[in-house]
This record gives sequence, structure tokens and C-alpha cells, in this order.
Amino acid sequence: MGRVAVVTDSMAYIEGNKTGITVLPFTIQIGEKRYRDGIDITREEFFQALERDYASVSVLPPEVEQFQRVYTQLSARTDQILSIHVSGKLSHALANAQRASRNVLGRAEIVVLDSLSSSLGLGILATHAARMAAQGARLDEIVRAMRKIIAHLYMVFYTADLESLQRNRYLTASQALLGSLLNIKPILFLEDGRLMALEKVRTHEKAVEKLYEFVAEFSDVKQAAILQRHLTPNQETKMLLARLEATFSSVSFPIIQYDPVLASHLGPAATGVVVYEEA
Repeated sequence: MGRVAVVTDSMAYIEGNKTGITVLPFTIQIGEKRYRDGIDITREEFFQALERDYASVSVLPPEVEQFQRVYTQLSARTDQILSIHVSGKLSHALANAQRASRNVLGRAEIVVLDSLSSSLGLGILATHAARMAAQGARLDEIVRAMRKIIAHLYMVFYTADLESLQRNRYLTASQALLGSLLNIKPILFLEDGRLMALEKVRTHEKAVEKLYEFVAEFSDVKQAAILQRHLTPNQETKMLLARLEATFSSVSFPIIQYDPVLASHLGPAATGVVVYEEA
């Protein structure tokens, strides 16, 4: 019996060393051309394509056959596999992984876990799982630890891109039209893996205030990041950073680009915060 193998997908934001983690790339389709996320196309190139023509861009999860091939390869050296993926309510990657795991029954014990998250949240889970696996933890021990972390991952966004929200049925056509006329910016929370528009504000300043208030509720922030389309801070991000750094002097708030799955739901103009609270 080898150590637990950890599998995730390219929606995970993983800084630095990915040792012990098998990452299956999503496919980014632009028109008739297909690219492997993070291999054939960069995040910046993805956003540029999305801004040019939203309708021509599709974000496709790894197929069942890709998962099955990876599981079969890994089962040659271990009988324990943890496959943890972007929220099943945002993408079909989880469902494809579950189907593939059933096709290789008997070769290895495979646990397919819904992160209920994405981006840095998913990356935190995959990294922590790989670290535990390297230390010799059993599959059931790692799964218990993952469930505990999942319960302490939080994400919130705001966006002025009401067209994208309407396209993805977060707003009705009448809500999007009225929102545009009133300069409304919905605040969306990731609740149980699903994006939900729960509040609305009318200025960028008030939206930034909402993001700050969201983070300020946590007393023990272990890790956090600001999510946006660009890697350089805009005026609103600078405002948010200044307030967060004044309140959480010991916490770093890097700016990272959010992933294609989130972008397919929110569009390319969102700003958000992800928080991992000490479990």
C-alpha cells in the first residue's frame, strides 16, 4: 500500500510546489480551438478572450476518460486516492470524477470530494491533503481533515457585470435592466458551493465596504487573498487592501486572478475575497 495520491483540477490556485498533487486541466474552448488550462493558455490570455467575445468562450471540465486514465495510472502505485475538485454546483468536473471512480472500482479506494469552493480555497485543500499524505496519513484521516477545512472556507464577490449574471440566471432580465439603470452592484456569496446574490449596493465604495465587513467578521484568519481579473490593484482594490492590512496586520492579502469557472459565472469584471479561518 503506497501513500495516498491526491488529485485535483486546474481551478485550484496552488502557489509554488505541487509535489504529490496530480492536476487535471480544464479545457478552454475559444471558437473552434481548444486549449488546456494552464498549459496551452495562460489565465491572462483566457481573460482577454473572454473580454473580446464572451459568447465564444467555453470552460469545459476534464472528461470522464481523463479522470479514469489518471486513476488507473495512480492505482498502479497506491490503493488510496483522494480526488478533490471545484464545487459541483459550479462545474461538472466533480460528476465526471465520480463516474470515473466507479469505473475503476476494485483497483483502489477512491474518495471524490466536493470542495464547495474554487481558486485559493481548492488550492488550500489540495496542498494540505498532499502534505498529510507525504506524512503517511491514511485516506480516512485526510478526508476528515478536508471536511473540517471546507467548513472554514469562505468567498464573496461583487460585480457590475450584470449581463454575465443575467446570462447565468443569477438575475432576471428585468432585474439586470433595472440594476443597470440604478448602477447596482450585486454582492454574491459562495454558500454551500453555490453563488448566491444576497445583497446589492450602488457604488464601488459601498461594495468595497461590504467585502471589508465580510472579512472583518473573522477573528482568526489563517490565509486569505483578493480575487480579481488583473494582478495589479485598481483603485477599489487599493482601498480594500488598506483597510484589511490595517485590521489584520499579520495576514497577507495577495492579489490573484480568479479562475475560469468563476469567470464563466461572474464575467471578467468581478472583485472578491477568499478567507480560510483557522479550523
